[in-house]
Amino acid sequence: MNPKTHPGIAIIDDEKSYADLLAVTLGECFLNPIHAFTQPQAFLDALPMLDLCLVVTDFHMPRINGHELIARTRRERPGLPFLLITGHFSELPEEELLKVPELRGILHKPFGWRKLATEILRVAPASPRL
Repeated sequence: MNPKTHPGIAIIDDEKSYADLLAVTLGECFLNPIHAFTQPQAFLDALPMLDLCLVVTDFHMPRINGHELIARTRRERPGLPFLLITGHFSELPEEELLKVPELRGILHKPFGWRKLATEILRVAPASPRL
């Protein structure tokens, strides 16, 4: 019998150390493969080859912000859920973002890994490690 495959979770944050930390932490929490990216375009280039259940992305990144990333991802994968993370709440256009159907939650930095894991379980078919 083949082991059940789990769809992955993508992490996109332009701060490499933060993306790596989230990837390691989530890898310890979930059976789902974790794919970390530090450039939104690298994620978009890899998207056709990834089986995903969720994308966790930073909002403020060079060239492509989180809102634009959701719009570009929609072209390839309509309905793929997103969690947005940000440390810049005053600049975040939350009213505009709340109209984006793929956006299922916004987490303001700093947050604990348990809060992120809880949000992931709330919005995606993720498989926690027991």
